[in-house]
Amino acid sequence: MRNGRVAAVRFLAALAALAASRPAMPAFALPPGKAITQYRRDVWLPRDGLPQSSVDAMVQTRDGYLWLGTQEGLARFDGIRFVVFDKKSVPEIRHNRIMSLLEDRTGALWIGTEGGGVARLKEGVFSVLGIRDGLPDGIVTALAEGSDGAVWIGTSRGLVRVTEIAGKAGRTMRVFTTAEGLPSSAIRSLGRGADGTLWVGTIDGGLMRYRDGSFTSAFPTGSGLPGKSIDSILDAGARGLWVGTDRGLALVDVPHGRVTTFENAPGEMPRSPVRSLCMDRDGNLWIGTNGEGLLRLTHGRFERYGTREGLSDDLVGSLLEDREGNIWAGTQDGGLTRFADGAFTPLSVSEGLSHDVVWSIAQDRTGVIWLGTKEGGVNRLSPEGILTHIGTKEGLSDTGVEAIFEDVDGAMWFGTRRGGLDRYFGGHFQVFRAGDGHPGNGLTSDRVSAVMRDRTGILWIGTRGGGLYRMHEGGRIERVTEAGAPAPGSSILTIFESRIGDLYVGTNGAGLFRREANGGVFRAFTEKDGLSIGIINTIHEDERGSLWVGTYGGGLNRMRDGKFVPITTREGLFDDAVFGLLEDAAGDFWISCNKGVYRVARRDLDARADAGARRLPPLTCTAFGIADGLKSLECNGANQPPALRARDGRLWFPTVRGAVFVDPAHLPRNVQPPPVVIEQILVNGEPRSLRPDGGLTLRPGSERFEIAYTAPSFTAPERVRFRARLDGYEEDWVDMGTRRTAHYTHLPPGEYTFRVKASNDAGVWNEAGAAMTFRLRPSFRQTPSFWILGSVLLAGLVTASVRYRLHRAGEREKALVAVVAERTAQLELANRDLRRLSTIDALTGIGNRRSFDDFLRLFWTQARRSRASISILMLDVDDFKKYNDAFGHLRGDDVLKRIADAISGAVSRTGDIVARFGGEEFAVLLLETPLAGAAVVAERMRARVEALSIPTESGSSEWVTVSVGAAAAVPQRDAGPETLLAEADRLLYEAKSAGKNRIAIGGNRAAGPGTTPAPS
Repeated sequence: MRNGRVAAVRFLAALAALAASRPAMPAFALPPGKAITQYRRDVWLPRDGLPQSSVDAMVQTRDGYLWLGTQEGLARFDGIRFVVFDKKSVPEIRHNRIMSLLEDRTGALWIGTEGGGVARLKEGVFSVLGIRDGLPDGIVTALAEGSDGAVWIGTSRGLVRVTEIAGKAGRTMRVFTTAEGLPSSAIRSLGRGADGTLWVGTIDGGLMRYRDGSFTSAFPTGSGLPGKSIDSILDAGARGLWVGTDRGLALVDVPHGRVTTFENAPGEMPRSPVRSLCMDRDGNLWIGTNGEGLLRLTHGRFERYGTREGLSDDLVGSLLEDREGNIWAGTQDGGLTRFADGAFTPLSVSEGLSHDVVWSIAQDRTGVIWLGTKEGGVNRLSPEGILTHIGTKEGLSDTGVEAIFEDVDGAMWFGTRRGGLDRYFGGHFQVFRAGDGHPGNGLTSDRVSAVMRDRTGILWIGTRGGGLYRMHEGGRIERVTEAGAPAPGSSILTIFESRIGDLYVGTNGAGLFRREANGGVFRAFTEKDGLSIGIINTIHEDERGSLWVGTYGGGLNRMRDGKFVPITTREGLFDDAVFGLLEDAAGDFWISCNKGVYRVARRDLDARADAGARRLPPLTCTAFGIADGLKSLECNGANQPPALRARDGRLWFPTVRGAVFVDPAHLPRNVQPPPVVIEQILVNGEPRSLRPDGGLTLRPGSERFEIAYTAPSFTAPERVRFRARLDGYEEDWVDMGTRRTAHYTHLPPGEYTFRVKASNDAGVWNEAGAAMTFRLRPSFRQTPSFWILGSVLLAGLVTASVRYRLHRAGEREKALVAVVAERTAQLELANRDLRRLSTIDALTGIGNRRSFDDFLRLFWTQARRSRASISILMLDVDDFKKYNDAFGHLRGDDVLKRIADAISGAVSRTGDIVARFGGEEFAVLLLETPLAGAAVVAERMRARVEALSIPTESGSSEWVTVSVGAAAAVPQRDAGPETLLAEADRLLYEAKSAGKNRIAIGGNRAAGPGTTPAPS
């Protein structure tokens, strides 16, 4: 190889060791074998709810919350939502800049401010400790807890020891300044050693040690520390103490009094102020600097990650590792950043790749992985993790490489986008271009997308727009023009040879072509032969000899004994675009598409293909996306190879943001169940305080209940799921999905216990969950006393009336009274039934238009108050008039009943409303549901109706179907619910106009069956 650009990438070898150790870990951490750029990075800014873009302090409390100190208040974060506490909402917080945070052993949260002293949060109650209470200054720079439980408070004018915290009466404080032995009263940092020693970092007096009631100057200024200001302190265990100064990092050997600095360490540790330090569970040191970004020290080498690499700001003032192993970095002006591991590891420009758009991936016999890019030539990744680049300077004919193939002699063939076909061997290139004058070169297209040599020795070449070619011994290339072969102007996307030697050629629109092993003629397979679509991206053969044909837009097709069985999103496939298809050692298929990568069991696909006319449940597909390490959901295909199963079992996929790989045998799994917290209960829209013992008594007239809960989990908080149950009202657990509120209305008097449990992103459940008990007191009319008194009064009245009637009219009047009483009772029953029937649709048994309108007004008001999203789905039975005309109204009524049951079964949350809007039209009301969630429910309803398989002899489909319009809004004061209803109705008309049996969402173009467009 000549003059290739070399970039060292240290992740393949380290990941091999990591794979063996990971299963024993309690929760997966950031594997040190990856570069920092290969972790998933997420950033939160003020637009996301953070009160301000600076995060100066962080702590994770025992209930799982992440607490963040900013310059505009304290923020509590559960992974989804920020709750802000500042001096406006909490008087005890007397200054909005939060400089330090500490949770003590009792669970109390200490909050150090700039100018307002210390606020303390204990069991939901805030208190304050300021200058009036004995602090020497209101600027609190550091907090620490001593081995005896005392809390140490560092200020700009001294150090304070607070003990015996049992309310103000039991609090004792002692202030230490220069008079008590401190070289400086300006405290910058505090830390506690493994032996319980308190370490005190000063601004200009070096590092002090407090033990046995006195201070000693352990490492004063000039003792070898690189700077005068001790900005951060971290216990290093047996190694001593990590110290961050205003001039760099030092490792202090406490027993021997030695100081090690790192000015010339491998990877370069800059002489920059070290503002924060964090040791992760793997023993890697994370270093936050003032101006040089974030550094990590691993195996004696420093790695830098700054704004040039993607960090939002180069001043990192706080660092934290959470319980799930994620690393959090708080910056000065760039908000909050989280680094998390994922199942997939990216390889992109950040790690040395020559171009981020990767088109093809192959591995040669020596274990080298070759990656063809859009404009960066070829990249070569050695088994040792060394990445080199081959481009036009080295002789490659074009920077765009669509196809890669290793020949029997070890030569590499590259199909390029504009430069024809390249053969690379021994560091030299031989190029075949259209019209280049080489004897026997019959290429007419320079865009080569597929290359493969069969067992007979023929090299097959597929081009875009030029058809199929074969190269014979001696390099003679001829176009394949024989009968049945792809047309000369066709585009070839893939070439595949089966185990028995049959040759398959996949094209862009012309279908699949087969040439049998005995050298027979080509035969074409198209939609007429059962193929779902004629665009063939990839072909895979399983152990049973079945061919799996991946298409663009037609899902998967299993070809067995010459018969095709399509499997698409209608059967539950994640997506109908199949770019790359790989089979792992467990028999699962991994498939790439424009929505990421997903996994599906081959046995489930076979069962689906073998089912025939039998109905089976939808396929179960596991999707992997950004949260799993992909830098982009958009993968690449239609090149060869479009994916790679390497010899070590890892699966590689090309994307528009580099290549990614995953090890199916060692997928990281978050085994940490999330803590569950019930945050609030709203009664009739008003918040009620939760008692520490969980008990709550509510007065009569309480009709609407909204219970908010959460589960702080930070690896993939959007995947946290919940189940809830209201004991005393519900017998079974209700799947709440990702919803974090539960709604109940019109509960009868009694005692209830609300229970909720949650699972993390890996499906690990916290079965204990959380619970709260409340008692709903009855009104006087609902008490036994009322009924007893009423019965006595009624009996008295009846007795008096009977006696009066007997006295005045005798037996005749007595009989008349009995008749009147009977008729009165019948009338009351009739009135009660009438009131009930006035809100129930008589045919389907679900709500009617009146009940829907009532709930819409109620939900609209509630959503406007809570600023929550509300969604409406409008459904209409397609061609229902034609169905009635063909089969009669009795059959039509039966269809409406079955559809009502189907769509009612598609919603499971308490509070969701399904109603018959009129005729063959239905309406669905979804509270606290954004447009994306409404789209999922709408597609579920559409699919359930179609799955009823009600035959029809007229209309746009062979089955009875529905069209759906879905709209969502956050109610505003100047708009009423009729605007949202009108929008949903308009979208329903759009879905009908676009072809029926589809959904239209939020003004987007109507989507076809089984698809859901992303809301705009």
